Amino acid sequence: MKLVNNRTQSKILFGSLIGNTVEIYDFIIYGTAAALIFNKLFFPSISPLAGILAAFATNAVGFGARPLGSLIFGHFGDRIGRRYTQVVTLLLTGSATALIGVLPTYQDVGVFAAFLLVMLRIVQGIGYGGEWGGAVLLATENGGRKGRGFRGSWPIIGEIMGVVFATISFSLVSLLSDSEFQAWGWRIPFLLSIPLTTVGIIIRMRLGETDLFAKLKTNKLLTNKPPVRELFQKQKRRLLLAVGTGAAHTLVFYTTTVFIYRYTEQLGIPKSTALLAVMIGSIVAMVTTPIAGLISDRIGRRYVMMAGTVLTVIFAFPFFWLVGTKVTGLIIVACVLMLGLAWAAILGPKPALLTELFPTKYRYSAVSLSYSINIAIVGGLTPIVATSLVAVTGGASWGVSLLMITASLITFTAVKLLPEGKDALEDDSQISPSSEERQITA
Repeated sequence: MKLVNNRTQSKILFGSLIGNTVEIYDFIIYGTAAALIFNKLFFPSISPLAGILAAFATNAVGFGARPLGSLIFGHFGDRIGRRYTQVVTLLLTGSATALIGVLPTYQDVGVFAAFLLVMLRIVQGIGYGGEWGGAVLLATENGGRKGRGFRGSWPIIGEIMGVVFATISFSLVSLLSDSEFQAWGWRIPFLLSIPLTTVGIIIRMRLGETDLFAKLKTNKLLTNKPPVRELFQKQKRRLLLAVGTGAAHTLVFYTTTVFIYRYTEQLGIPKSTALLAVMIGSIVAMVTTPIAGLISDRIGRRYVMMAGTVLTVIFAFPFFWLVGTKVTGLIIVACVLMLGLAWAAILGPKPALLTELFPTKYRYSAVSLSYSINIAIVGGLTPIVATSLVAVTGGASWGVSLLMITASLITFTAVKLLPEGKDALEDDSQISPSSEERQITA
């Protein structure tokens, strides 16, 4: 099979990157707004703490919708193809984000405003449920086995870029007065999704199908069953372990990019300081994530990911100690350690790991579901649980640190039980379905 050339490969990697940039931008600006302003705009009639929890609950709804998106778009991605499915997911999420930017608030239409907010958040979640897995496969199903860990890190770089763009956009609008920010400034980051989504769709439309899926389709080896049914029939244990691999990186990510704003506000730290720390930590992660992918190409995915969980355990308490000093430089160090080292080490090799765990014929469904189920449980609940833990412990952070350690142990165990895939077959579509299944379950 003829693999794509370097120029085409670069376009594919950029396509996988830009889509995840837009999608995570959409998700992060919602989480940031939920932490900073949504309680005042959509839940002003209840107590401040209840308003914060209600805003975080609407945030969690989007995560809960992601498995549904994985089921829908995983099916089409495995039966029709990766390319067009990716265009639809990007359009769906971007449109919902832009509409949030023009929503009426509680002051305008009462509780109906919160209803509209939740509905659009669900649409966001459905779209992103099908986006992440497809972006990963664009990067990992092209170019052969060699360098798959590095290529797979590109969608993750896109995630980090989305965090950086979201942080910059909120940093700029936070320079407005409180009245201006609350009246119209918060809408600007959501409306900026329109040009970002447009660029992403144009780039995605110019891409071809992935090497492995195209070969599978040519050889008429697509599954005759619904892909998700075959996945559950043959790979339930592996799917469950794949879900477990995400506990640590998801909890770390949403602690350091969403909950941190609520926590620093409680400590009396300016929101601009927290935004700066998250942005710098994210920029460092843009460098360390592909390095983690490269290392995984040499020594294996599992070893790098397990090292990341160990780092998370080591940093779990110091992270909050550093933030608690209220010193800007130390808060930045905390975010660099957690995002730039621990998080990057766990997530950098993960796209390649997931790609090598499942056969091409139901890989889109498997990769999307394993990621979105974990995100629905851990990502959606992290800000709520973390806020509640700090509240019941009188402002102490040790409960959240223990939560990080628990998630790290779950991920370490799941990764340990999975096989190493860096030396898997270069193209599993070239072999018969029966031998493919023996290879992938070995």
